[in-house]
Amino acid sequence: MVKVGIFWAVEGKIYAYAEDRQTAQFSGRENLSQIIDSHFSHFRMWDNELSKKFPRADFATYPRGRVLFDMKGGRHIIHADKCITKAQLNEVTSIFNAIDPIICADEHYRCDVCLKSRLPKLDVSEYSDCYKVILDTGEDLIQRTLTKEYGASTECGFEDIVFCLNPRIYRGQLSCKFLVDEVPSTAFSSFFKEHTDIVPRYVVQDKIYHKILDDKNKIGANLIELACNGKNYLIECGTELEQTESGSKLRKKLLKKHYDACFISHYHGDHAGLLGQPVNCDSIYMGEATFTILKTIDGICNENINKVVTFKSGMQIAINDMIFTPYLCDHSAYDSYMLYFKGNKNSILYSGDFRSHGRKSFSALLKRLPEKVDTLICEGTNIGADKAYISEADVEDKLVEICKGGKPVFVLQSTTNIDRIVSVFRAAKRSNRLFIMRLIQADICCELPNIPQPKDYDECYTYAKYRLSPEEHEYYKEKYGCKFIGREFISNSKCIVEVTSKDLHYLQKLSKMCNLDGAKLVYSMWRGYKEREDMKAFLDGVKELGMEITDLHAGGHASAKDIELLKKAVSAKRCVMVHTAPQKEVN
Repeated sequence: MVKVGIFWAVEGKIYAYAEDRQTAQFSGRENLSQIIDSHFSHFRMWDNELSKKFPRADFATYPRGRVLFDMKGGRHIIHADKCITKAQLNEVTSIFNAIDPIICADEHYRCDVCLKSRLPKLDVSEYSDCYKVILDTGEDLIQRTLTKEYGASTECGFEDIVFCLNPRIYRGQLSCKFLVDEVPSTAFSSFFKEHTDIVPRYVVQDKIYHKILDDKNKIGANLIELACNGKNYLIECGTELEQTESGSKLRKKLLKKHYDACFISHYHGDHAGLLGQPVNCDSIYMGEATFTILKTIDGICNENINKVVTFKSGMQIAINDMIFTPYLCDHSAYDSYMLYFKGNKNSILYSGDFRSHGRKSFSALLKRLPEKVDTLICEGTNIGADKAYISEADVEDKLVEICKGGKPVFVLQSTTNIDRIVSVFRAAKRSNRLFIMRLIQADICCELPNIPQPKDYDECYTYAKYRLSPEEHEYYKEKYGCKFIGREFISNSKCIVEVTSKDLHYLQKLSKMCNLDGAKLVYSMWRGYKEREDMKAFLDGVKELGMEITDLHAGGHASAKDIELLKKAVSAKRCVMVHTAPQKEVN
């Protein structure tokens, strides 16, 4: 004999109707005919028996469930309302002598009230100005529960709302802001608080909200989320400069989340590094040259390539309830943009990475930008930095001075810093030297308009630092002809040679063909890279060859003065700093 039956949880007390049964009946579950059921398992029988067996007639309004026995599995099965507590379930198992029962949280047995013992299931996404909340009712009531039609009256509709919120349990966030069409009445807020223990706060829809996912207190790692009217957008897909466990977990989770669109300001890894993996979004917006460079350096996977939509500066693009406009700006990345988002109720300008000391006019950019912006999300890399800023023109002039001696000159720079390529080429030409760039650099420059490269510029050559296969050698010989040269050509030429931190072995081989003692290595990169072990080893090796190291770099980021000029130009009501070191944020 086994005990089966029904039970209720009424004001913390369990009431049960248990009967001993031995034979199985179908109970509407033909595929599980070995289930032992109670005569009163079906709801239509419950209410008829309540007044006979128990002192209260409102049991049907409280959490309830039924207990079955699976003869095949030899275990009880408890189907229960989700708000039944663990302690109450333990009491039920004791009443029915259920050993190691199977627990099924069955929505079929949910109660209609019991308001104070339950909280709604909420999908809460936290943004800077609000919590975006979706009410999970198990029914098609998600978009209706907190709109103005329910908040218009002081009484009508309140119970309907609370009943809709009750079917699932929510634990955790007890103070939420809700996206609504307009703020409901005070009476509704009081009623909602009384019956759910949640303090309701409201934010009007049609606004664009933002959330800084990463890079709030660090350089790089750019990830920003936007939300507007139920749609989610991602600004940047950046990786960390130094990988952390928390950052890796965040990005793994982010790649699974769906976004309606993703916007990329430029191709640097801390802004676009995740594009090497499939991103779960409908479209990826970026500049034309950014797309070209990412494909050339294998920085974007095939799945993402098919989603790319390219834009040009000033182009207005309608995306759901927003208008998106990119503005070309100056940065150490060739094709960098500020990104402007205009909604029905507010606007957000994301600065990306920018500077005023490059070759593009900063004052002209400020004139093109919107005159009024509600929120400026601005990079703050150099906030608090006390240093002098030199321009790309200064880099060119100083490099000409360095080239006045007859010794070889090597430049250590980023492959994708196209402005620096222009500066080095111009300095080489002014110094009557050849400019010799690496193969990957030549391939990138050949894809961009009006940029020095071996095919079209007489003073420009390219070389391979490693041994090529016969097929590769033939390909590059055909592509660059006599401009594709080797170490012997370099050792006998007056030139400026581009190198990377991985080229120490190449320089050691070259030193056997020509004297590098007194040769110059121009370090033309962010000084933070000097802390990396591979960079330290390279620079130490260069010194052992007798080469002199000179720092010469125009940073790619704005000064504090530049940031103030930007804030003033767009009359920003609010400024949120990102891409900045801890303790250096400003409001």
